[in-house]
Amino acid sequence: VLRPGEQREAREVPGVALALGRDPVLRRSPALSGRLHGVRSGRHRVGAWEGTPVHVDWWDLAGLPEPLRRSGGGFRDWEPLVPGGPAEAEARAAFEGWQERAERRRREAGVASVPAEPAREAATRRGAPTGNIAVQTTGVLRPDGPRGARFGTLVHAVLAEAPLVAEGAADAEAIRRLVDGRGRLLGAPEAERDAALRAVVAALETGVLRNAARSPDVRREVPLTLTLADGTRAEGSADLAYLDEDEFGEAAWVVVDYKTDLSEGATEAYLAQIALYADALREATGLPADGILLGV
Repeated sequence: VLRPGEQREAREVPGVALALGRDPVLRRSPALSGRLHGVRSGRHRVGAWEGTPVHVDWWDLAGLPEPLRRSGGGFRDWEPLVPGGPAEAEARAAFEGWQERAERRRREAGVASVPAEPAREAATRRGAPTGNIAVQTTGVLRPDGPRGARFGTLVHAVLAEAPLVAEGAADAEAIRRLVDGRGRLLGAPEAERDAALRAVVAALETGVLRNAARSPDVRREVPLTLTLADGTRAEGSADLAYLDEDEFGEAAWVVVDYKTDLSEGATEAYLAQIALYADALREATGLPADGILLGV
């Protein structure tokens, strides 16, 4: 389309090859030319595609009669583009209104409908833990052994996959393969992997995890949420939870959190976090729930 003030002389454009295929515009262009009320139009060859001539049809809108241009007359999308035209103010107001609505939606979407907080921070803010919380250890001492975030991540990753055993010795060879695979991903040295192997084997042979192996319902890496009194949703993930049934058929949940630094003492933050997990299980299932911090 040629607009007023633009060059209207058709010129050859050598070497142009357009992959237009069977463009429907080219097929219906002769009919369109006859319906534009005498507007000057033409066909210009711009090159060839696969040996077939390619033409472009054009219309000169400068020749459109003024009454037809003002009323639209098939050019409803053209009038708002004319600077100073009667539809310019209306089009600009519509655009600015859209911008304002879009910005308002972005602001509203950025406000959380339910405030959430990590379980550890929420538990610490909640205060002293409630419920039955026990602290146990495997008895494996590492006075000069590895510690820190990488070692803790390695032990947790292996305990999340290692087969539980109700009795007898843990499968040290299977656990070694898990430790080596996860250890290489984390960049853990051999001494750290050896310590992780000992820690996991000892943990699997504790009474806590033997009970888990006998449970009819045992779950690992359990996502838990609890809505606090102020409306905040505490969100976390417990390392292990299993359903424990006593000799009288009474069932209760036991939630376990592994700690590789428990030899230094169970901090208030650890106790509050496992208590929050127990409360979340109790609220979700309607059954009693106890918490165990297991030092590995």
